[in-house]
Amino acid sequence: MGTFETTSLLANTGHSRLHIDRLHLSWSYGEEAPDDTTEIVFHSSVDTITRAAFHGCLSLVQVKIPDTVKMIEEHAFDGCTSLISILLSRNLWYIGNDAFFDCGLLDSVFLPPTVTYIDDSAFRGCVSLRFLYVPESIDMLGDGVFLECDGLLTTVKYEYVELYSHWSCSETINNDEVNQWVIQRYANLPFHQACFSTSVTPQEIEVCIQEHGIEQATEVDDQQMTALHILCANPHVTCDLIRTYLQLVPSTVIIQKYAGKTGLHILCTNPFVTSDAIRAYLELGPEAADEQDSDGMTPFQHLCRSDLNFLEERNFSSLMIWWYHCMPPQTKTGKKRKCGVTESI
Repeated sequence: MGTFETTSLLANTGHSRLHIDRLHLSWSYGEEAPDDTTEIVFHSSVDTITRAAFHGCLSLVQVKIPDTVKMIEEHAFDGCTSLISILLSRNLWYIGNDAFFDCGLLDSVFLPPTVTYIDDSAFRGCVSLRFLYVPESIDMLGDGVFLECDGLLTTVKYEYVELYSHWSCSETINNDEVNQWVIQRYANLPFHQACFSTSVTPQEIEVCIQEHGIEQATEVDDQQMTALHILCANPHVTCDLIRTYLQLVPSTVIIQKYAGKTGLHILCTNPFVTSDAIRAYLELGPEAADEQDSDGMTPFQHLCRSDLNFLEERNFSSLMIWWYHCMPPQTKTGKKRKCGVTESI
């Protein structure tokens, strides 16, 4: 567990929030981030998250890594079993071995195109991981990077190969098939690729439609997700992106092939989403508000369970009013369930 130094270690008592001004790599064993850390605030000067800096932070749920960070070293978030979402730096190039080992609740990783090296077992044990696209520009994908990622590897598995020598027999992992599958996963789904981009623009969405046709927008991947599901899970999603997509492809508004979820369900669980993005979806696809997923939950119910930044000052009643006022006027009358809200009470 690498020690870390900060010029301002804790913002307050109770260790709930850490302000990180500078991380210092040390191969000695010593102080580490408190186990009950729930939030990390990085200073703009931080360029490396060092070895085991936040290893075993069991209460850490969400991490937003600034664009100044270029390296995440080994075991940095190893054992953060409550970590659900992470916003990676757009300038990140290296992810160390076991960096996110056993982050069992982490369900999405949006890699920037700058990433060129992902070391051994970086995401091993991330059993909930489903949203992932590895760009073809990657130079090095290590051994067992996605080992035990059962939610992701639904159509391909790691194979164990025995190696014999004159003195012994050992077992190793044959990575070729899995690594090739991960890299080629979206080779025939360019719209999905575009929506996975950490810098996607409305103009790129328009070009994708023009070049590949509207039919491409309704195609699903191995997880039964359309490109809209991907876009709604993208931590960089904006109001303009949602508006452009739904104006061009309105037929995707209530597609529910992925666990019965519409794009609005996914959007309401994206911890980095803005209120304007949700408003844009409701304005252009109000019918999605009443849809229930395979667990019987509406998007509004998911929103009430989410830990979204823009909800910090809202109680249930004010949130319900806000949601209702996001809907187009013509959808508010003559509905028994009032756009998926009243059934949530």
